[in-house]
Amino acid sequence: MVAADRHRQPDGLTWLNAYVGNHATNPALHQKLPFDAVNDFAAVAILGVVPYVLVVNPSLPAKSVKDLIELARQKPGELSYGGPTGSVNQLLGVMLNSRTRIEMLFVPYKVMRDATFDTVAGRIQLCYSSAVVAAPLVKSAKLRALAATSGKRSASLPDVPTIAESGFPGFDVTPWFGILVRAGTPPSIIGDLNGAVNKLLEQNEVVERFAGAEPFPVTPQQFERIIREDMVRWGKVIRDAGVVAQ
Repeated sequence: MVAADRHRQPDGLTWLNAYVGNHATNPALHQKLPFDAVNDFAAVAILGVVPYVLVVNPSLPAKSVKDLIELARQKPGELSYGGPTGSVNQLLGVMLNSRTRIEMLFVPYKVMRDATFDTVAGRIQLCYSSAVVAAPLVKSAKLRALAATSGKRSASLPDVPTIAESGFPGFDVTPWFGILVRAGTPPSIIGDLNGAVNKLLEQNEVVERFAGAEPFPVTPQQFERIIREDMVRWGKVIRDAGVVAQ
């Protein structure tokens, strides 16, 4: 936020495009932040959600999540997955490891693109990729999709079951991205912005530009509740696993 904005009354004209993978996880990953992720912002609207998919190199003898877990139990610490440290891509692996009591090795990458390419090449065995990125690689048989991490199947890969459907009820992670404004912005302005954004999400030409992300219209109050719940959930995962930002 530029210095001039700090002295201007909140008017809804300065937006933050927030993503669950930084806004909801940063408070637990960093001891000190130059802002308060809850009290310095007001939720406006969720633009969309991006389903994530557990994908493996096709050479791996696992056709389902249960197969993967059994393989991991036979080879503790030998299967590896990758992604940026502290990212949703890493934390999904932490969650599955904890839920199923398996041990898979995390390999840190600066960017998720490289982890995905290394999964295709077989240098690591699996990763948790956005459905937007994974879908073409799965359809071209460069990766095998085992399950979606979201509560419902991805529109990009409708034949791929969810982790919950694969025998682990309650597993539901669907990363979001949305709009925040400065705390103190009048509720009337926030309401008008929310209505305008949600109306745009009804237009097919707008949705097509999302390139695989799925629109997710909610009220500002619903969005705020989602943010707070995600901070609690990801905070616990990060602290329990001892994940530290690098």
